[in-house]
Amino acid sequence: MAHAIPASIPDESQLRREFEQKKMAALAFAIGVDLLGMGTYLLPIFGEGFDAIWAPIAMVANFAIHGGIIGFGGGLATLTEELLPFTDFIPSVTLTWIVRYVLSGESAYRKFVKKKLG
Repeated sequence: MAHAIPASIPDESQLRREFEQKKMAALAFAIGVDLLGMGTYLLPIFGEGFDAIWAPIAMVANFAIHGGIIGFGGGLATLTEELLPFTDFIPSVTLTWIVRYVLSGESAYRKFVKKKLG
């Protein structure tokens, strides 16, 4: 059975644009998740109790955004941060984004291209 050849292979500039869009969408989502987690400070009596519910949701969101070992480690860090009292100010999902997209350099882009092109 012959393998299907894509109708067109995207050029480098198109791949870069798609990667940047994905990266910025992930940043916006990460900031949103962190802001929701920090929002428990607005509920002084119920805030820490809400963290017990929010912690696993934020952990899964972090893994879903970043995936792989970075997402797994970031998810565990987020779970821990949300469960520990008085640590909601730490933007753990955004910090995971920094590890994935800023500190890893071109590695994130290469993985994106590899996944995109198969």
